[in-house]
Amino acid sequence: MKLILTRHGETEENKLDINQGWKPGHLSEIGIEQAKALAGILKDAKIDVIYTSDLSRCVKTSSEIRKYHPKAEYLEDKRLRERSTGIFEGTIIGEGDWDSLDNDLYNNKPKGGESFVEVWARIKDFYEELLRKYADTDEIILVVGHGGSMCLLLGAIYHKDLEYSLSKIDKLKNTAFTELELHKDGSYKILLLNSEKHLE
Repeated sequence: MKLILTRHGETEENKLDINQGWKPGHLSEIGIEQAKALAGILKDAKIDVIYTSDLSRCVKTSSEIRKYHPKAEYLEDKRLRERSTGIFEGTIIGEGDWDSLDNDLYNNKPKGGESFVEVWARIKDFYEELLRKYADTDEIILVVGHGGSMCLLLGAIYHKDLEYSLSKIDKLKNTAFTELELHKDGSYKILLLNSEKHLE
């Protein structure tokens, strides 16, 4: 199968460095234009299935793409959500008493939120399902997610651990996209990495 990974368009919250987590997010005017440009560059791709995080900023980004692919199967999947940061959602990134949390970076869990270990588990579950369902096919699968969740999904594809995925893999910029070939044995080939050519 061929896999296309992308991130939602810029949000008003991105502009203000607000920690969004599971909050819906609101595409900015630039974000809407980014989504339309992404849709334009993908309009001639034979997209068979569209998976998207169910959070509004991803749903609205994917809706622009779906205008050109009305017959593609469309699935909203909570596993693709960004990490829930609980009580820190809605705060400026870097603010909040993160140092008061127990455990290390990977296991700490804000009240009402998730640890990175928990996010990693759901992303790996999603990846393994993709392999089971599509690896032996020639279908093209589009995944619309978030900076963090797409970073971890790439880590799973690359067979890396959580620490490597968080520290070494660059996050996709808003509506940048990566294309890969994936095979049932877990092997992969990168066709395009973090492309922003539609934004030039």
